[in-house]
Amino acid sequence: MILDFIVKFVYNGLLALVIGAFSAVVGTFIPRRLIHYDRFPFREFRFEQGGRFYHMFGIEKWKLKLPDISEYIKSVFPKKVEPEAAKDRRYFARFAKETCVSELIHFALILTSPIYLVLNWDLDWGIVVMVLEIVANIPFIMVQRYNRPRLVRVAERGNRHSEACGHGEPVEEKV
Repeated sequence: MILDFIVKFVYNGLLALVIGAFSAVVGTFIPRRLIHYDRFPFREFRFEQGGRFYHMFGIEKWKLKLPDISEYIKSVFPKKVEPEAAKDRRYFARFAKETCVSELIHFALILTSPIYLVLNWDLDWGIVVMVLEIVANIPFIMVQRYNRPRLVRVAERGNRHSEACGHGEPVEEKV
């Protein structure tokens, strides 16, 4: 009985790890020119109020405790603002796009979570892991949607400043 539990636990843990890592790698191949943070589904919804909506969930207390795949897979855009890179106004536009890609990946993991029903020889385990996959990905989507409005504001402010000075092109064109 206990051995059966351990085998199923390890199997499902490894399965979730492999699917998650695979999806992160797939995310690196998404053409960024197709991602527009100012369009549906990535644009900010009115109810999000610049990210303030997520304060009712205490997001600022737990968002930094979530694991960051970029610490393990170096081809993934790092989610920490690098001081030198941050001097370039295009950095924040790229960062905003990367939050869109991350949101897309986590949403895809939710949509594909029924795969655990197929890949498990025990329906009960499949249901539990599917529900856990859904619940585990929601906080990551919330963090992306919480951070994006500020990144967009900084990117657009830098873009307006450059255009007012007579140099620079729209941030979206260059990213």
